[in-house]
Amino acid sequence: MPDFRPGRELSAELYRAIRPLLRRPHAAALLGEGSEVLGYDSPRSTDHNWAARLLVFTAPEHVAEVRAALEHAPDRLDGHPARLTARTVADWLTEQLGTHRGDPGWWLATPSRCPAGCARPATSAGRGWSRPGWPGC
Repeated sequence: MPDFRPGRELSAELYRAIRPLLRRPHAAALLGEGSEVLGYDSPRSTDHNWAARLLVFTAPEHVAEVRAALEHAPDRLDGHPARLTARTVADWLTEQLGTHRGDPGWWLATPSRCPAGCARPATSAGRGWSRPGWPGC
């Protein structure tokens, strides 16, 4: 069993590993469910579905190219599985909220857990570390 490292730290390292593969404008983040998103992970977290994970956001016209580049990413990081997903922000918001900001009533359908899951992106390409809060997801 590998030594415990916080999920946000693993995700940041995963981004450093994949960054040279990505030739298109993008942003990468640790978003969604899981104790590591909010920094509450612990060694116990590794006993269920633990992985270094990252969402890579890009424009619709670049998604296929970014996904192809991610095929060359490591499948393990520091002994943990690595999970990478490439998509558009609009697609991710639609999956998470059932709608997106193009719909004026999007916030009415927002589950209360989403603001917490959207609160801590890992990084933004070429702009250093960032942690925008809600509604910045």
